[in-house]
Amino acid sequence: MSSYKFDNIPDRLEWSKLDCVGQIPIVRVGHSACFVLNAILTSVGDDHYERGCIYILGGANPSQCFADIHMLTLSSLKWTKIIDNEETLRKYEHSTVYYPLKNSIIYFGGANTEKNFNDVNQFNIAQKAFQILTVGSNIVSPRTHHTSVIINDSFYIFSGGDKQSKAVCDSELYRFDIETRTWETVQVHGIPPEQRHGHCMLAVNRTLYLHGGMDNRTFFKTLYSIDLEQQTLHWTEYKTESNWPMARAAHGGVAWDERLYIFGGLGQGGPALNDLWSWDCTTKQWTELCCRNQSIISPRLDFACCLIQIDKSRLEQQSHENYDETSSSNDCQKSVHKNLVALMFIHGGTDTEGEVFDDCFILRIDEK
Repeated sequence: MSSYKFDNIPDRLEWSKLDCVGQIPIVRVGHSACFVLNAILTSVGDDHYERGCIYILGGANPSQCFADIHMLTLSSLKWTKIIDNEETLRKYEHSTVYYPLKNSIIYFGGANTEKNFNDVNQFNIAQKAFQILTVGSNIVSPRTHHTSVIINDSFYIFSGGDKQSKAVCDSELYRFDIETRTWETVQVHGIPPEQRHGHCMLAVNRTLYLHGGMDNRTFFKTLYSIDLEQQTLHWTEYKTESNWPMARAAHGGVAWDERLYIFGGLGQGGPALNDLWSWDCTTKQWTELCCRNQSIISPRLDFACCLIQIDKSRLEQQSHENYDETSSSNDCQKSVHKNLVALMFIHGGTDTEGEVFDDCFILRIDEK
C-alpha cells in the first residue's frame, strides 16, 4: 500500500494513504473538511504549519453525533482534537467553507438525530472562538446533505435534504453575505435543476457548477452551471454525447485549473463508487481518469473531501523549515499558481455494507 509523508512531490493520479498519528477522529460520515494554508495559524505544542492543516468538523456514526473539530497537521501527519462538545457542531451532513478574510471556517445547516438546521456559524481558527451569524428570521429552510461554495465575501447553496431520501421542496439558489450576515434569493432565469440532496457544488472563477444528487429514488447525472459575471443569470444544462459519470449522490469534488474532479458516492441502484471523473470547463467534456492504486481506497459515500495546495518548491527541498505563506485555499481560485501542487483529500465515509471508515487518502490532480 502506498503511503505519503508530504516530503516530496507525489506522482499524478496515484492514490496514497496517509498514515496518521495522534488523536485520530473516530469513524464517521457526514462530516466536512477544510484545508488552511496560512501563516497566522496558532501553534499547538511543538508542531509547525509549513504544509498547512486540514480541519474536520462534526459528523456521525451509528453510535453518536460528534460535536468536535480535529486538526491534521500535514508536516507531521498528526491529528489533534482542538474542540470538543461545541453544540453548534453536533450535526452531520452540513456544509463548510473557509473564509480567508477572517481566518475562519463557516458552517451551515445539517442535522442531528432530532431535527434539521438552518443556522450559519463561524469558527475563528486563531482564537478558537465560535459565533452564530444568523439571528432572527431566516429565508432558508432547515436542510441537510447539500454543499456550498464561497466566492469573495459570500457563500452559495442550492437545495438539500429534508427527511430520509426526500429533498426539500426548494429549487432556489441562495447567497449568504458573510459581512452583513444576510441571506438573499439569487434571481436566476431558465429551468433550474430539480430539487435534490447529496449533490456536489463547485466553483471555477465566478462560475458555479452543480452535479448529481438524488430525490427519493431518482438519481441525477446532469451538470449545470451559472456564470455569476453575467448581468442576467441563467441556468445552463450540459448535455454531452461523450461518456459521463454514472448518476450518483453523496459524492465529493474539488475544482482546479478550469477543471472539476468528482469522486465516489452512491450510484444509481445502490453501489458505492470509487471512480474519478474530470470535467473540462473549456471543452465541456467529461473524462474518466484511471488512477494507480485505485484499489487501496474502498468505494464510499458521505465522506469529507477538500482541496490541498502545497508549494512545489517546499516539497522539492524535502525540508521542514518554517516559511511564510499568504495564499489560502478554496474552490474558487481566480488563477492558479504554477508552483502549487494540487491534491484531493478524502477522509472517512461509509460503504453500502455498513462499514464506516476513519482512513485518509490524497490524490495529486494538477498537470504541471
